[in-house]
Amino acid sequence: MRWPDVRMLVVVLALLLASCGGAAVPKDHPRTTDPVIGIAPREKLGDVITADGMTVYVYTKDHPRETVCYDICAMNWPPLLVTHTPSIAGSFPGRFGSVTRTDGAKQLTYNDVPLYVYIEDPPGTDQANGQGVDHEWFVVHP
Repeated sequence: MRWPDVRMLVVVLALLLASCGGAAVPKDHPRTTDPVIGIAPREKLGDVITADGMTVYVYTKDHPRETVCYDICAMNWPPLLVTHTPSIAGSFPGRFGSVTRTDGAKQLTYNDVPLYVYIEDPPGTDQANGQGVDHEWFVVHP
């Protein structure tokens, strides 16, 4: 197999795996339940907020109650979409809420900042590969 073919295969597999993660909601197959929000330890980072066990991130280019991550950004950093504020919210020191994205979907926020997961963090792992990416993406501490 030639190198360009291998790269294309890797990209296709990454997108396929990302679509199985469950944190993002495709328009044609909406979730029937919201992600389970929790707190879990990450090596060298301490306790972080998780969604279905995956590390949760913030994007420094976002604004309070407003996201700027769309298109390719949202493909690599799926927004954490919800139908309502998590019921566990009372056990966190900050406050959860949501922002309405341009497509009408509700994106979960923590202290008014939109939340994401990262496609380079395989589902079912405790990885935090997005920490510090481009000096713009950071894990969320409770």
